[in-house]
Amino acid sequence: MNYRHAYHAGNFADCFKHALLVALVDSFARKPTPYFVLDTHAGTGRYDLETEAARRTGEAGAGIRRLLVSRPPPLERYLNLVKTLGLYPGSPTLIRALMRPADRLACCELHADDVIPLRRQFHHDPQVEVHNRSGWEALGALLPPREKRGLVFIDPPFESPDEFAMQMG
Repeated sequence: MNYRHAYHAGNFADCFKHALLVALVDSFARKPTPYFVLDTHAGTGRYDLETEAARRTGEAGAGIRRLLVSRPPPLERYLNLVKTLGLYPGSPTLIRALMRPADRLACCELHADDVIPLRRQFHHDPQVEVHNRSGWEALGALLPPREKRGLVFIDPPFESPDEFAMQMG
């Protein structure tokens, strides 16, 4: 299976994981001490749901578009962020929107074409590092964080059939 974020942005599973991510990052902010987030497979950071890739699958219709119409109260925080942030926000954009001044984010993306817009988005942001590297390799290289509190967000593309088994084995 080949899972590129642009084709599936805004689908039901994407909304579920992003709503949960928002709740988890919010939970870190309950304590005043800084935290670190490692996004191992960050993608481009933002997605235009009107592109050919997104329209090809049409998955956003049963996901974010449906949620923005029905606006379930438990998802209000997440949905407000989606509306406020412009183009459909990927995990790095959501995480950054929730961070406080002492918190840090490291984004890893292996696809060179996806790293370019990610670097452009966070170019002047001292709290965000963008790495063109394997997210799996980054687990060993970037952890543990100096903050001593952190979240690792793993959303791999599963581009090779044995990727999950390889990483878990």
